[in-house]
Amino acid sequence: MHVRELVEFGVLVTRHGPLLMHQNEPIPEKSLEGYWASSKCRFDRWQRALKTYETQSRNSARSPRQNARWQVVKPTLEEILISELLMRVWTAVVCAVDRLGGKKEAEPIVRNVMLGHLEARHRALNLLVFGPGIEIEEAVAMNRIRRRVERWTDMLIGHLVVHHDVREFALNPTQAVEFARDLREEALSPSSMGWQLTQTSLRAAFHGLAETARSNSDMNSAIVSSIMLSFRPELFDSMGLFRSLWLERLSTAASDSQGMIEDLLALDETTAMPQNAQNYPSDLPHLRRWD
Repeated sequence: MHVRELVEFGVLVTRHGPLLMHQNEPIPEKSLEGYWASSKCRFDRWQRALKTYETQSRNSARSPRQNARWQVVKPTLEEILISELLMRVWTAVVCAVDRLGGKKEAEPIVRNVMLGHLEARHRALNLLVFGPGIEIEEAVAMNRIRRRVERWTDMLIGHLVVHHDVREFALNPTQAVEFARDLREEALSPSSMGWQLTQTSLRAAFHGLAETARSNSDMNSAIVSSIMLSFRPELFDSMGLFRSLWLERLSTAASDSQGMIEDLLALDETTAMPQNAQNYPSDLPHLRRWD
């Protein structure tokens, strides 16, 4: 899944996130587990890619080989910066769901993911400023992407602030609140056509900026699929871009069901053992571990 599609998905999450906030139901555990695990795996890949570039480029002059190294690490830098939009929007939605429901179950998980992403962002920006073999023009172009992501993120967070105070997840909370104030003064939220225009404008804003950013397309798809587990299918089945991801969600659910059946069969075999049998588990493993 291309990183630009994560930005478009961020618009859909912003549009339908208030439904989760007000339905008085917690975020599904499976959604949180998938989001956390996929994000952590992507963090590890980012860290390895940045470390490899730093190690190979140390004490190296600008050369064709150095140019090749930059082309390898560039998609990772783009992915770190651009995917921050979806991360912040989803974190804001999940935290609002927890707070409105009077619970503190999901917020620590998404905040943990957010801290990991911010650490990767800090390292990426540090590399752009102090990293070896990076042309000024390339660093400036990457900084434009960063600023564009920040403006769009604050605008989308502003839509969520209308429903609950999640300004803390914006990069510029003041700007997000001002946007929310404008929406309240208009006494309406964007119509369906308005959201389509927003998504089209956002797609145009990032067109051509990350043509090669496919370094973690599998984890990007896994992250989106895990988020989709929290929404009703009818919200997405009309969107051609995400129809295949919805099928992937169904496949994941089927796989989980098969795993549960195998666990139950194993449990039946365990209970059928003689009473003097030793060294077998007394219960099923816990599905949720956030140590």
